Amino acid sequence: MSLDLPKVSSLASHHEKVEAGGAYFAIKGSQHDGEDYIDLAIKKGAKVIYIQRPTAGISTVNGIQHIAVPNIRTTLAKAAAAHYLLQPANIVLITGTSGKTSIAEYYRQMTEKLGYKSASLGTMGLISNVDGIRQEETLTTPDPILLHQLLENITKRGVTHLAIEASSHGIQQHRLDGVRFKAAGFTNLSHDHLDYHITMDAYFEAKARLFGEMLSANSTAVLFADNEHYSKLSNICKNREIRVLDYGREAQQIRLEAFEPGKLELRVFGKHYITKVHADAEFQAYNIACALGLMLAVENDDAPTLINTLEHLTSAKGRLEKVYTFQGGDIYIDYAHKPDALAKVLAPLRERCKGRLIVVFGCGGDRDRLKRPIMGEIAARYADIVVVTDDNPRTESAADIRKEILQSCPNAIEIADRATAVAEAAHMLQDKDILLIAGKGHEEYQIIGNEKLPYSDFKEIQRL
Repeated sequence: MSLDLPKVSSLASHHEKVEAGGAYFAIKGSQHDGEDYIDLAIKKGAKVIYIQRPTAGISTVNGIQHIAVPNIRTTLAKAAAAHYLLQPANIVLITGTSGKTSIAEYYRQMTEKLGYKSASLGTMGLISNVDGIRQEETLTTPDPILLHQLLENITKRGVTHLAIEASSHGIQQHRLDGVRFKAAGFTNLSHDHLDYHITMDAYFEAKARLFGEMLSANSTAVLFADNEHYSKLSNICKNREIRVLDYGREAQQIRLEAFEPGKLELRVFGKHYITKVHADAEFQAYNIACALGLMLAVENDDAPTLINTLEHLTSAKGRLEKVYTFQGGDIYIDYAHKPDALAKVLAPLRERCKGRLIVVFGCGGDRDRLKRPIMGEIAARYADIVVVTDDNPRTESAADIRKEILQSCPNAIEIADRATAVAEAAHMLQDKDILLIAGKGHEEYQIIGNEKLPYSDFKEIQRL
């Protein structure tokens, strides 16, 4: 059945956003079934109702067209793409457990250095070098209607290059199915979101769909060669005639030959390059290499020109960001809120720390509980002093969350109030110590219950 919409004024997947003469997509979510609100949508003026059924079909009831489709989420995404036609010419997607935000930011900065109007979209919202284009953070991958409204708006403003973070939820829920993208990058896969995906295999399959179904033939996949999933993803791409650019220590095209803080050696398509970089940890060098691969894909492999931009790149806000020196000790803020990310940021800090390494962190509520004791063990393994505090407890008991973390780091200091925990940890600092405040990064809020309260690790440090 054709996905062409009857002529409608608007699209909505929430009954309260239906406009007269518009289409309503009755999607079943985790908490609400959109079909329960069809009558309300019709009262608000919907002239077309989309529902999900095993067999496609069209019927008319009281002048209202009801269209049944086998997959309502992908239909919505493609309908949004048809309703809002304009998209930037050079879109890239990035998926993986960690690194998405940094790579999207690096891609945006590289395109900006080359003189393009560019943007990035993801955890930190919509960021652009075009005046007036800015939207505060939403979901990592927005819903299709909002996404395609944004794509059309920024294209009208002249944006030609865009990097989008592709979360596993966004991929599995078909939010990106209507996006026309030239390349996709894969960073890594580690423990996260198992409250949603249940198993690591299912989590991988969600990520792999980006390459197995969504990326078009003759496009480019930029894959982390050092990851255990590289071979499987590479084979998926080659079977679909998708070009593969690999990056990493074991890569053939973009090989990381050496790294030390501030300096990166790469071999790109067989040629050796040395460049300055604003990076303190090797995982940041991998993120830079992935962004370079995405740029090579859209800029016709112009390696020398692109590598000249690398020394100008800066990390995304709250990503291993040194924010202050206090009482002779350095204070870093990082967004790490999952096991692998916490280990990757603590390891280089442990290596360079000449004094004591202190870490403050917590875990979010209403999310994957299995990672809590794992993160506690990681913190205890690397840090001399561990302070367990609250992150975004949401509707869970904050005390219970802390208790689950403390199972594997019983010697940690427990301070419930995050602002107090940050202040007390900072006052522990002595000469040559390092303090890492992990979990919230750029966020300027804390979710307690159903309230989003103002809070910023950066501002708490500034109070010192």
